[in-house]
Amino acid sequence: MAKKKDSPKTISEALSGCFLEIGLKEKLQQNKAINAWTEVVGAEIAEVAKPLTIRNKVLFVAVESPSWINELHYYSEQIIRRLNRVAGRNVIEKIRWQNSGELSGLGGSEDEDGASEVAVEVEPSPLPEGSPLSAKLEEIKDEGLRNNLRRLIEISLGAKKREEDNKAEGEFHKEGKEEGESK
Repeated sequence: MAKKKDSPKTISEALSGCFLEIGLKEKLQQNKAINAWTEVVGAEIAEVAKPLTIRNKVLFVAVESPSWINELHYYSEQIIRRLNRVAGRNVIEKIRWQNSGELSGLGGSEDEDGASEVAVEVEPSPLPEGSPLSAKLEEIKDEGLRNNLRRLIEISLGAKKREEDNKAEGEFHKEGKEEGESK
């Protein structure tokens, strides 16, 4: 039986398309993989290796010492397979093991669990009025939830824009370097 057009929708129904549209679904799957780190690698390894972030399908992991990095490198493929299985899709293609001593001075912090985090401020990008995503949000009756989700989406859009700007800037510098080399 089909639902009436103006019948209330569940949050899941209202947001399922939104998450896909802004790329948030992949971020949620990445977060699922990072949260399963201890379960996947075991408590001993989790004590010396802390996942930081996933960017462009590369998982960055802070590791206590170079000897651990050397040891963990051999298990990379197995860890990637297990984390992707937990996430439900391939969100990680490579692991970049980093000596945690090299991460100092990056403005990072450590939470009560010892997980490192590098803070990057993101300027929210306003959600265009009249967009399909904006229309989906308006279907949510709870104003507080709707406003919080709008803010989350705007921050996500801002992060996406920043990533695109950084990529474009990198390509600009690369082109300039190549032009300089060809002269």
